[in-house]
Amino acid sequence: MMIKYFDATGISKRNSNISTTEVEVASGAKIRILDLNLDEVLWAECVLYVHINRVNQKCYIGATINSASYRFENGRGYKGQKAFSAAIRYHGWDAFTPHIIAFADSKEQLDEIEVEAINFVGGHHHQTHNPHQALVKH
Repeated sequence: MMIKYFDATGISKRNSNISTTEVEVASGAKIRILDLNLDEVLWAECVLYVHINRVNQKCYIGATINSASYRFENGRGYKGQKAFSAAIRYHGWDAFTPHIIAFADSKEQLDEIEVEAINFVGGHHHQTHNPHQALVKH
């Protein structure tokens, strides 16, 4: 049976009382995301997240144990991510919508689920801004 969307909400009880929705990215993959407002997204900690380009639906998946706002830094937090930082420079930070895929209970959970999510959407190929599948420590 083929999985219709990537769903990481089962990794923590913190996700159980939050409504969800699905988003589709450029590869055609669908990701279940938590239905949070922007303030909730920015203050979320220990999360798997996705930035989706509103122009072409390419995505960047990442994880952080810090607050999302600290990691994102209005796009400046991605200077070491060659492909994603180039996309931010080209399209502008405002072209990307951040979403929380799931809260996690540990860094180890995040490391594992981040790789699974990147692989699900097509890895480091043409439809994501992830330059490689090696984990970047945040």
